[in-house]
Amino acid sequence: MFLYTDGVTEAIDTEDHLFSEGRLKDLLTAKSTKGAQTAVDHTVAAVRTFEGEAERTDDVTVLALEFHGRPEDALRAE
Repeated sequence: MFLYTDGVTEAIDTEDHLFSEGRLKDLLTAKSTKGAQTAVDHTVAAVRTFEGEAERTDDVTVLALEFHGRPEDALRAE
């Protein structure tokens, strides 16, 4: 599960382009972005690189959760 604030997709570069949901989707579906920690690290780094010298106008907050159990355990209610 990957949660993020609008500051991620609405980050603006020096030419007033938005980072966008499409760019975030491409980043998160890339083969190099596997696991919760990597997804967080890559997203924050990508947004910072995208912004460059542009003034930050919003927070960039992300949270990723990764389930390490068996799939059948995820559906079992205790």
